[in-house]
Amino acid sequence: MLCLKTAASYNGAVTHGTLPERIIASEAFADPTVPDPTWLTLAINADERDHTKAFNAFSAAMLVHMLAQQCDLLPGELVWSGGDAHVYLNHEHLVREQLAREPRGHPRIELLRRPPSIFDYAIDDFRVVDYDPHPHIAAPVAV
Repeated sequence: MLCLKTAASYNGAVTHGTLPERIIASEAFADPTVPDPTWLTLAINADERDHTKAFNAFSAAMLVHMLAQQCDLLPGELVWSGGDAHVYLNHEHLVREQLAREPRGHPRIELLRRPPSIFDYAIDDFRVVDYDPHPHIAAPVAV
């Protein structure tokens, strides 16, 4: 069974492995019940500051692809779990607006090369295809 585990403290200090800032813990695994696993799944637990940031979801998706490629597996699911997830009252209408949007396109990530290690990727190694974002939704700071 393939299983890679990492963990970090709440403030982003890494205690095991290397993680993006403010990710509390993550685990990448292939299904141990399958004789020849082909898919890699990444489960991430993040703190409350990261639950609405699309670039963090995109970064996690990139990480799934990178880990899968380095392990000779296909990218599988990204399972995200957030702690202390909440919505402020002055953001409620913005959340409703986001949820009412219909998805556009079928965006996907393509890796253009396989570096020697997980630490050798560069931004030019990725291509985003069929990404058609909706306009930005500005949210006032809630205090």
